[in-house]
Amino acid sequence: MNSLLSQISQNAVSRILSFILTIAISILYLFPAPFAQAASITNASDTMSSQTVSATSTHTIKFTSPTGANNNTDTIIITFPSDYNFSSKTIGTVTFTHGATTGLETTETLAAAPSATAWGAVFSGTQNRILTLTAPSDGVGAAAIAPNDKIIITYDGTNSINPTTPGSYTVAISGAFGDAGDITNNILTSNQVDITATVPQSLT
Repeated sequence: MNSLLSQISQNAVSRILSFILTIAISILYLFPAPFAQAASITNASDTMSSQTVSATSTHTIKFTSPTGANNNTDTIIITFPSDYNFSSKTIGTVTFTHGATTGLETTETLAAAPSATAWGAVFSGTQNRILTLTAPSDGVGAAAIAPNDKIIITYDGTNSINPTTPGSYTVAISGAFGDAGDITNNILTSNQVDITATVPQSLT
């Protein structure tokens, strides 16, 4: 008798657990957990003072951020591809501005580490091809980066050396601020005329 009751009890528990599992799977199927997805930057360009191989060149990187950046965990990362050389570049040769209207941007202070008033700015990777900007501890700095703000990051020509081989090169924009995208630069052979050009990025 006890054995029969025990078996019935075990069967009941198994059915209840099976029912609960079925309900849980159904809920997950009908209401999947939300996940973060990067928005695409728009109006992205890199205006260079020279596009000749091995030449020093300024870079004026511009893009519009659909998401903005106003949290102290936000980062903006600029990654140049292989063969660009920024080995001896320092943060003092970089400027960072942003704003809703071109010409009225706010200039942010850059420092080795983020603070209440400064964005952290660090070069890393092979030949300093990666620049990581980390939001101030208050998430604001000089001004919060609002959604659809225009962001401008400028490298002066000091220790900014172009690739040694002509071709198309992709500069990547990423980071924890939630947006991402690419900018294409065209590097020309040394027997061609130096030009200043803005290459608009086409997103498909």
